[in-house]
Amino acid sequence: MDNILCDKCSKHFNIKKIKERKLDGDVKVNYFTCPHCSTEYRSFYNNKAIRDRLFKMKQMQREIKKMTDQNVLECEELRVKYEEDAETM
Repeated sequence: MDNILCDKCSKHFNIKKIKERKLDGDVKVNYFTCPHCSTEYRSFYNNKAIRDRLFKMKQMQREIKKMTDQNVLECEELRVKYEEDAETM
């Protein structure tokens, strides 16, 4: 993200890195800081259950992409086959 305005020091900055810190138990927080005054901006919190679901979602997205690619390829093969068949009739 570009051109963030710090609420505390009113200076602009770009987010260079999202950091992660462990809190209680399995809870983690993701955040970034203002490079001028070190004010911390927390982006989101997660725990093991959330991380597990996010992992499953990524796996499912990869599988959906794979199936989509297969469908596109098969559709193209069918198009070529049936257009060639139509030309020979």
